[in-house]
Amino acid sequence: MNIVQIKGKPEKIISSLFSESEGGFLDFGFSARSLSPATIEQLEGEEVNFRDYIMEGFVKFTVRVQRLDQALQLNIRCGDENRGRYLISQVEFSVSQVGYEAEVQPNA
Repeated sequence: MNIVQIKGKPEKIISSLFSESEGGFLDFGFSARSLSPATIEQLEGEEVNFRDYIMEGFVKFTVRVQRLDQALQLNIRCGDENRGRYLISQVEFSVSQVGYEAEVQPNA
């Protein structure tokens, strides 16, 4: 599991990175979408399954969110070792594009 911490107000970070889309799915970053309908509230209570298109193929992974005092923690688990190694870079880029900086603790 990779842990990504993002400093700032958790509510603002969540609303910048995640959005509820048509059909009740969650969008994450630029191109990730939940595999089944989910809510932002679910991210805090359980792992939500996502799929993203990275390096000319799909990667499945899970995300769970934890609110800290002045930060948001993303717990990310990916089973695909081939394309999955690029997943955290994709997350870091998505975080930077909405004005935040990601601090990554790989394989925690």
